[in-house]
Amino acid sequence: MYEVSHVLANFQKNPRNAALQNWPIPKGVCDRIHIDLLGPVKGKHAFIITNE
Repeated sequence: MYEVSHVLANFQKNPRNAALQNWPIPKGVCDRIHIDLLGPVKGKHAFIITNE
């Protein structure tokens, strides 16, 4: 048990870097959208959708 937790602790300290990739260029309208939540701002929330 100690050996497994020791390996996991070392892995957390040195995570692997993810390979960077460019997103493909959208081919048409609404090919890629972004969705987010905003809030609370003055007690209100907003659901935001934007077209790339």
